[in-house]
Amino acid sequence: MAPLAHYGQRKPVHAKAGAGSSSSGTPWTGCRQTPASGVLDPFAINYTDLFVFNLVIAPHWCSREAHVYKSSPGRALLTRDATAAGLSFNGFGVSFVRGVWDWHSPMSKRFTKDVLLSSPKLASRTAITTIMEEDFMSWKPSVQRAADRQLLTTMVRVGAAPVAWGWERALPAPTPDDVAGTEAFLNTTKRSYLDLGIRTTACPARPATKESAICSSLRRTADIVVPRMLSIAQSYIGPDAGYSGYRFIRTPGGYVRRTKAYTSGMWHHDRCGRRVKCFLFWSEVNQTSHPMKFAPGTHNTLYWSYDQMKESRYMDLAVEDHYNVTDMVGAKGDGFCFDTNAIHRGSMDGKHQRDVIIFEFDRAGRGNRFGCPVIAPPKEPQGSK
Repeated sequence: MAPLAHYGQRKPVHAKAGAGSSSSGTPWTGCRQTPASGVLDPFAINYTDLFVFNLVIAPHWCSREAHVYKSSPGRALLTRDATAAGLSFNGFGVSFVRGVWDWHSPMSKRFTKDVLLSSPKLASRTAITTIMEEDFMSWKPSVQRAADRQLLTTMVRVGAAPVAWGWERALPAPTPDDVAGTEAFLNTTKRSYLDLGIRTTACPARPATKESAICSSLRRTADIVVPRMLSIAQSYIGPDAGYSGYRFIRTPGGYVRRTKAYTSGMWHHDRCGRRVKCFLFWSEVNQTSHPMKFAPGTHNTLYWSYDQMKESRYMDLAVEDHYNVTDMVGAKGDGFCFDTNAIHRGSMDGKHQRDVIIFEFDRAGRGNRFGCPVIAPPKEPQGSK
């Protein structure tokens, strides 16, 4: 994991000082501009420059820093002892060397109490505790006996893996009427970022008496690829993983202007912990057609926060300085699966249109427990039985 860094080129943050006192008994004002020597301080005010919404999160980070400095055991263990025991950290979060870090050691428990659960907000502490226990302490991907062993090995190591779904060979070629119907459907869909030209839709769980060509194609596609995707997700997450739903997304050719309304275009994690999304490319995806960008290895990060969207959106320079980012590209009919705990974003630049279907797999009810964004199951048509 890359070391802490801060980005002083942005507008300075002037947050109110946190309450509390240092281990020496002197008043602690909080909100340091730079960390104290030899102390892990990811909540120093300069480190909020990693975040898009740095002015918004500064008060929360300041209060967490004050909590960290209250404890003398916390100050001593944060760097020397925790690092030696298999911990690494940066401004995004922490990661643990599997087989080395002892979750049940007294030092680990102090680190969890003093740093990971330093937020004054119950929702933040609850989300971190849930994800730490389910996705890190007890995570045991079933790679050895899995049918997609090589793919899963790559996912465990990197956080994503390309897949040749073989979708085109399994479906009949679309007729001219199918193509025309798909275009008409996308041009009238209401589930869209109309100001950006990005259009997204899903179809009912069961077919209506007369449905659009795209819904018919999507349904046949899901029947072919979802069983294999679900097997991958259950091997990666655990046997309790289930199929949540899908979205068809069209990103138009040309530059899609940046806006804070389209937060998927910012570097982010999904705030859900370990969850699997699988992309199927409905059209060829290359560097000129809005590929998803991905930061390999970040899936093993336990982030400092999960409960607020604005605490999960990062500056381009911050991510690209820390990680060797890659574009997720492939031929029509191919795609990839990835762990949404990894840092990723949609690409705003691209000369050509991109059509993809995104399938989502997660533990039942996970998203509802702490409000991370989920793809809702398709609704039944009115009047269906």
